[in-house]
Amino acid sequence: MYLKASRSLRRPAPSSVLALAAGSAAVAGGAVAQTVDEIATSPDETVTVTGEKHSDSGLGKLQQDIQSTPQSIDAVDQHIMAAQSATRLQDALRYLPGVTLNSGEGGAHGDTVNLRGFTSNDDFFLDGIRDPGSYARDNFDAESIEILQGPSAVLFGNGSAGGAINQVSKQPSLAPLRAASLEFGTNAEYRGTLDVNQPIGEDAAVRINLMGEQSDVAGRDDTEQKRWGVAPSIAFGLHEPTKFTLSFFHQEEDNIPDYGIPFLFGEPAPVPRNLYYGLQNADRTQTNVNIMNAELVHEFSDALSLTETVRYANYWGNYRVSNPHFGNDFVGGAPAPGTPLDEIVVYRDRPSSEGTQTYLTSHTDLVAKFATGEFGHTVVAGFEFGRQTNDLVRFNNDFQGIDGIPPTPLLAPDANLPSPAQTEIDQKPSTTADIVGVYALDTIQLTPQWSLNVGVRFDHYDTSFDEPLSASHYERTDSAWSPRASLSFKPSDTQTYYVSYGTSFDPPVSYLTLAPDSHGPAPETASSVEVGVKTAWLGGLLFADAALFRTETSNVLVSDPDDPTLQQMPGKSQRIQGAELTLTGHVTPQWEVSANVTVLDPKITESSDPAEIGRVVPGAARFNANLWTDYYLTDAWEIGTGVNWLGHRYADTYNTANVPGYAVWNAMAAWQATDQLRLQINGTNLTDATYYTGSYWSDETENHVLVGAGRTATFTISYTF
Repeated sequence: MYLKASRSLRRPAPSSVLALAAGSAAVAGGAVAQTVDEIATSPDETVTVTGEKHSDSGLGKLQQDIQSTPQSIDAVDQHIMAAQSATRLQDALRYLPGVTLNSGEGGAHGDTVNLRGFTSNDDFFLDGIRDPGSYARDNFDAESIEILQGPSAVLFGNGSAGGAINQVSKQPSLAPLRAASLEFGTNAEYRGTLDVNQPIGEDAAVRINLMGEQSDVAGRDDTEQKRWGVAPSIAFGLHEPTKFTLSFFHQEEDNIPDYGIPFLFGEPAPVPRNLYYGLQNADRTQTNVNIMNAELVHEFSDALSLTETVRYANYWGNYRVSNPHFGNDFVGGAPAPGTPLDEIVVYRDRPSSEGTQTYLTSHTDLVAKFATGEFGHTVVAGFEFGRQTNDLVRFNNDFQGIDGIPPTPLLAPDANLPSPAQTEIDQKPSTTADIVGVYALDTIQLTPQWSLNVGVRFDHYDTSFDEPLSASHYERTDSAWSPRASLSFKPSDTQTYYVSYGTSFDPPVSYLTLAPDSHGPAPETASSVEVGVKTAWLGGLLFADAALFRTETSNVLVSDPDDPTLQQMPGKSQRIQGAELTLTGHVTPQWEVSANVTVLDPKITESSDPAEIGRVVPGAARFNANLWTDYYLTDAWEIGTGVNWLGHRYADTYNTANVPGYAVWNAMAAWQATDQLRLQINGTNLTDATYYTGSYWSDETENHVLVGAGRTATFTISYTF
């Protein structure tokens, strides 16, 4: 019997709306949440495994177990992240359904993800609390990563139509732990992590996680990644009615960024994969993230509990980047079709900035369970208030290339050309948003088989914008009601059928880029209907789910082609409908599998430009399939393999810039040499395929597409002591 108890996800912080995913991660994404009293030593032994379907405290805005929850939820736990060598958040998401990546521009640095075809840059959460900073999230302090698919403003407040991405951090416990790992890679990677958990008394514990890394990107010249992080936490009252947890998270980056290669004649330029169009000696992306969190949980009884969470986060970033482009009318513009590649030159602009974003918030959540007649109720109510600020310095960008960086040949870019000092300040925008949200949800058990979920939330934003260099000042107020309703039928513990309706809204201020052209428009809004079925097999070891959904958005904001840091007046509506099929869990105790298929029909349904109507939504792939499976040959040997298959996408709203589809094959093998020592080797992109992940398109002169990493091998030594 090789089913590992460590694959269970722990319960996230009670304030997390996704806390339910931790209590039943098997449905969520490949881990089997379970209690294993004994791990058998022989594959021939029969072992009974009991599924653990509720979080141990019963807290969270969704109180049902995942099998009963009327919405698509997917997750990946710590064991699978380690098996896949997924050190970054985006690495961990690559095997989950409906996920594609974008390329950052105009301040959209760090993680840029699409969910079900919708951009989700403002939908990152840490233990259920918004994590709005622009940085590349590392998994060194992550116990699991969860995705709640579809619009859910009633749960989170403002956000996109795609869903929510939640990192569940490691928490102190009364089980001592000391674990370290060293990782080396053919991409010049050197990475080390340390995880120490120590009880201090009968009901308290401390935990600290450390990480340091330096690496390159296989197949890409001149890029470099340096990062380190530390995450200490302390908890009191473990397993007591009153629990207090104090935690801190710090992560720094100092990278040579990679903005890929330009599009040419509607396709990624046909150049060698390694060519680098940035400036190796001048380009930098630096971030410094500090998140302080305090949480108090008090259980008055099994039927009544209260959670108070206070968080302060500070995100500093310095972005000095060079993007490939073809100039404009001043310097010739985009090459004409048929122009020989050796006659084409590339310019580079410098859309650089530096600034600090802060987020102070308080969340209060109350959970009450009671009955009215024959109906059972689980009511979750609460409120949150907070303040977000963003103080930026934008440097002058010589887009024309007249006085800036000299042009360079397309086929032989020079990464060591001189660049402007960028000391001239172009803008100093400062934005402040005060946020208040109030919500209530009720899960009503109508009969043993039928349940009804209803909820509503009200959010209010007061935002001000100042730009001293232009003496500009703007203010705006946004308010929104967000309803939610769903009906579930559960004829047995292994079957759930549901239909749900949800909404989302995203005001222009959500990205703190309020400016003259985003002063007037209404928030982006979305509504979604989902019909689904969730089934459990093999005694709760294997789960097969299916969902059909249709999401419609209005007032979609788009970047200004002349200044991507600003937003144009909205004039677009989108409709994305599709289907998802997932299979997760264990086929046998030795064999684990996670497979999914997503099919989308993503269309622009309204636009101020008639030529865009009916076009495919940029960045949305019509087809996406993923498979990861691993197998325990013996107690000591584990092997695994996986494939990511992503269909063709468009980079622009006119569907003239094509991003080819791809399939990437990965594999791993691990040997548990002793009870303490584990050796693992991972191969990524084993066929060394040239493929493209995210893309950015402003027009035919300003665009780029990111190149995926080439064949990479990593070797990991893990030791517990």
